[in-house]
Amino acid sequence: EYASVSEAVEKASSGDSLELLLDVSQSSYVNIDIENKNLSLDGKSHILQKTRFNITEGSIFSLSNITIDGGCTTSSKDSGRLIRVADASTILNLNSGTKIQNHYTSDLDTIRAVSATINIADGADINHCAGGSGTIYIESAGHININGGEIHNCGSMGGGQYHEATVIYASNGSEINITGGLIHNNEDIGNPYSKGIIFLNNYILIIIKLYNNNIDNW
Repeated sequence: EYASVSEAVEKASSGDSLELLLDVSQSSYVNIDIENKNLSLDGKSHILQKTRFNITEGSIFSLSNITIDGGCTTSSKDSGRLIRVADASTILNLNSGTKIQNHYTSDLDTIRAVSATINIADGADINHCAGGSGTIYIESAGHININGGEIHNCGSMGGGQYHEATVIYASNGSEINITGGLIHNNEDIGNPYSKGIIFLNNYILIIIKLYNNNIDNW
């Protein structure tokens, strides 16, 4: 057992499976870097609050049965993002039982993929998150595969006229594949420029495949 999630991640070897044994509540944000590791974190239905992950260098990070709680309200916002995934072979898996919630930031986003891949599986849930660039930002030939789960009660917090998506902002050759799940009850939160659920920027080839997906307020 380790005293903190950051210590467990730091000392883990690639291929290890970690478990969260109790709820974690923190008064300030803790930043955790995952570099060149294949790790899984099973939350055992516990809550991990105010923890930011930076996942890089070909890491594969898989979350299940855990609530990542930003600890924010619309009037008490974070200055950062909860999860950043970067580099072409880096992957974030949001598996069944994973919740990303209660994260608001005026200038950034909750989850960002830079040339990396995000997989959202059935049973995952992203709710009550909003940023100046929307909730999820995909750039530089990043990928997001929504195979199930729900994204709801998310939005755009403001920022500027180029911060225009309430849920997914995709640019620079990124790819969005939606094969399942439910995207619903999302809205802008104080952003007069918000354009809709998904915003595609820079006129680069971006592929959207919709198969039996239930999307409202498109």
